[in-house]
Amino acid sequence: MDKSILVVDDEPQILNALKRALRKQDYSVFYANNGEEAIEILKQQEVALIMSDYMMPGLSGTELLTEAEKIQPNTIRIILSGHSDFQTVLQSIKHGVVHKFLAKPWVNEVLIEQINKALESGAYPEENGDTPAASLISKEEKAVQDDNQDGNQVYEIQISEDNEIIEISEELAGFLGYDAEELSDEGLSMLFADHSYEQHLGYVEELNENADSWELPVKKRIAQTKDLHFLPVELSVCYSNDKNVCLIKFVDDPVKGKGLDSILNSIHGPYILIDKAGTIKRFNQKLVDLYGDFEFPEMCEPLQDFITGCVDKGAFPSALEDKADWYDKFSQFNEENSEHMIKENTWIKIKATHAPKGARILLHFDISQKKQQALS
Repeated sequence: MDKSILVVDDEPQILNALKRALRKQDYSVFYANNGEEAIEILKQQEVALIMSDYMMPGLSGTELLTEAEKIQPNTIRIILSGHSDFQTVLQSIKHGVVHKFLAKPWVNEVLIEQINKALESGAYPEENGDTPAASLISKEEKAVQDDNQDGNQVYEIQISEDNEIIEISEELAGFLGYDAEELSDEGLSMLFADHSYEQHLGYVEELNENADSWELPVKKRIAQTKDLHFLPVELSVCYSNDKNVCLIKFVDDPVKGKGLDSILNSIHGPYILIDKAGTIKRFNQKLVDLYGDFEFPEMCEPLQDFITGCVDKGAFPSALEDKADWYDKFSQFNEENSEHMIKENTWIKIKATHAPKGARILLHFDISQKKQQALS
């Protein structure tokens, strides 16, 4: 990895600890004791990533990274801080000045993983050359074949000429903290950090939009959730047959890497958490409401007992012919067997995503409208 990074902290013991943590990595590391010293390094050395403490005398971390963006706009910018003033950092992330926040005290392995991942993938929103939009579509086809690669899924958002959302999948909306219905007719800008959305608009305006069809090559952007979490994504736009479609792929699994409570608290729709043995460990009220006409889930109950209990009381009509065979397919939680009619006019899609300690979260998405349109 022929790259250099810059690490900035005003506390000598912290800087020494970072030196020890990074000494075996295969990239060059420059160190600075304050923002002014860091700026001088940036003027003389090209770096792929800069990681700065937040609270420093003179220039703060966010002020330094604002200046760093002007000097080297393609540098990945990370704040490392143990201070509580996260709202200031949050606004800097929102406006594109800061790409990521890492907390003190850190775990060396996690810190190194985050740095290496950013350097290897360029997972933050600066431009790293154009990739045809078709590359996202081909990955979508691969995702259907490989059920365990959650991060390969490509999602579509149909938008108007004015960048208002016409249609968005319930699954994508749920990952971003919304119901699909509440995003209808809202601006696409709701789903992206301000600076990242401005970059997107700039590229769209450069296209020949008078053509019968066009596509915006894949760009790295920062998506923004309803509760102001920020997620790196790949974004493209295709226009044909008077239809604008955004293609979005998460760079990382949208729930991977969070603590379990953080994951569960961020889920907008119904979910049920099962452990490695298939035993129910957690669920939310929306899950209870979804299945309440048939059976109520219970903690420490095997998922199979709960689902077959629902079937016995009228849920999942297609299971009646051969319950054992149906459940075998149901419990694979793959794309081929993910869509189910739970009762008349109500369809759900179940997507399993990994959680800590081998557990899985079964996300439930309402696809009734989509299925009714397809069947009509």
